[in-house]
Amino acid sequence: WQEPEIMPFGDLSLHPATSAIHYGQSIFEGMKAYRAENGDVMVFRPDMNEKRFAESCERMCMPTLPEGMFTELITRTVDVDRDWVPEKEGYSLYVRPFL
Repeated sequence: WQEPEIMPFGDLSLHPATSAIHYGQSIFEGMKAYRAENGDVMVFRPDMNEKRFAESCERMCMPTLPEGMFTELITRTVDVDRDWVPEKEGYSLYVRPFL
């Protein structure tokens, strides 16, 4: 893995031999970021998503992320996008990391 980087939304540049293009090999997780009563932005059980993501990587014979990296990157991404997390009760921002 290389150093993770959060960048502005834009097109993805993929090598023509990327396996996901040819074989559909990819994985994803879905989770919600929401605002607590005090206004803090929270992510619901990211540790469980990290565990499932690693299990999916192993099942698909894909490289796993170093332990803790998934949760750290979710936290950093949600922090950058915190203005997109709704303030209305019962609403959330859906976050869908993929590999």
